[in-house]
Amino acid sequence: MRSAIDCVRSTVDGKRSEESFHEVFEKAVAMVDSLGIEPIQIPHQRKPPKRYTSEVSQHTPKSAEEHYRTEFYKMLDSVHIQFEERFNQPDLDVLQKLEETLLTGEVKDIVDQYPELNRDRLKVQLAMFRSKYTFKSSAEVADIMRGLTVEVRGLFDQVESLVRLLLVIPVSSAEAERSFSALRRLKTWLTVRSHQKRLALQRRFDAQKDSLRIFFARRFWCERTVRTTMTQVRLNNLAVCHVHQGKLDNTDLREICQQFISVTDRRRHVFGSFKQEQPVDTNLLVFEY
Repeated sequence: MRSAIDCVRSTVDGKRSEESFHEVFEKAVAMVDSLGIEPIQIPHQRKPPKRYTSEVSQHTPKSAEEHYRTEFYKMLDSVHIQFEERFNQPDLDVLQKLEETLLTGEVKDIVDQYPELNRDRLKVQLAMFRSKYTFKSSAEVADIMRGLTVEVRGLFDQVESLVRLLLVIPVSSAEAERSFSALRRLKTWLTVRSHQKRLALQRRFDAQKDSLRIFFARRFWCERTVRTTMTQVRLNNLAVCHVHQGKLDNTDLREICQQFISVTDRRRHVFGSFKQEQPVDTNLLVFEY
């Protein structure tokens, strides 16, 4: 991971040159000419208050190229600072040491910080695991563990715990910030208290992108439309659907509908059954209860 970060950082730092700026600016000018829109101009400059500048005259760029040259270097500096702040964190060093323990078999002192890991047992299990399997990354170890039977996996319970730690520990604050951003998009002040119909529509359009539309449309339209507050369980389920949109889009709608219907006899009587060859009826999205 550190190697990938250093590769991206060096590539971005290599763009800090006049040649790179001229190349980007010439492409922008050519694109503007091809589209037939107004040429690139200097944005309107707002004059700062005199209490900040006194009698000193404000510097103004003479051309659009000069203005955007400053913005170009400002953007590169901002990217460089974000790399330094986000990927030079103590948690990333801890994650790297844990991964080195898994890949090299040398149990380090960092293991003692986790009560779920036993130093002596982990050392023995890593030696046995490395002698039997070949791997170069923690992802390969996770694939190997998934392919093992329950009995064999029980022999490497400490290795499995170490792999689980590597898979769930956030690499940086960026992952947590993205989770909060997704939460803010889902639960706004306008949707904290809403009708069930509005929540169903929001789930269909904002979170699921037409996935499971039959399932949620039938379920929430058939329930009573009462004014309520979104519960924590519902919010957690909605957040999971929003974050894992790719997996949700690949879910078999008929299988989930059939699973929902088969719970009670009343659902079987009301909804019938979904067969594999039965086409998806999109008109169900607009029916009223």
